[in-house]
Amino acid sequence: MKKSLLINSIFGFLIQISIAAFLIFVLHFLKIEFIGRYLGPVGLLFILLSFLYSLRKRKIIHGGSMKNYLLFHEVMTWLGALLILVHSGIHFNAIIPWLATAAMLANITSGFAGRFHFEEASRELEVSKKVLMKKGLNDEDAENKLWGASLHAQVMEKWHAIHLPITSIFAGLLVFHVIVVLMYGAF
Repeated sequence: MKKSLLINSIFGFLIQISIAAFLIFVLHFLKIEFIGRYLGPVGLLFILLSFLYSLRKRKIIHGGSMKNYLLFHEVMTWLGALLILVHSGIHFNAIIPWLATAAMLANITSGFAGRFHFEEASRELEVSKKVLMKKGLNDEDAENKLWGASLHAQVMEKWHAIHLPITSIFAGLLVFHVIVVLMYGAF
């Protein structure tokens, strides 16, 4: 199970890169590569919408299940990143957009790794909970006993220490890119 989740994450990333490369090829082949320029802002909108999960997680937004918000976050980020990859594939001579794209790819990789570790930790906690329940603890007592030593919390803390700075670097480079585009009309 552990191996298949990692393989699925890598496979999802490779599919995203392959689709982006294919779309870039099609845009160039049809000589409508200018469309790629407009996909960046749309991709950014998708990524910004994905932050609804963060707002829900921090209880700024109420209502709805965290599982659905997480799925929405993953889908919107994946689609947004795909559109941004197509957008950035059009510009071969600009360093800031490429640095922002590299930071975005690092962020995507970090997101896949976080999902992998989250799933692993959740499975391990579920197994530990079942063991405690077989020993006679009820569901609530088993969860309470595991909460203090939660692998999930420990793994996610370590992962956030990596994912959040990468997200911040991506955001900073993105803001710089947008400012340059607005100042110099290099869109």
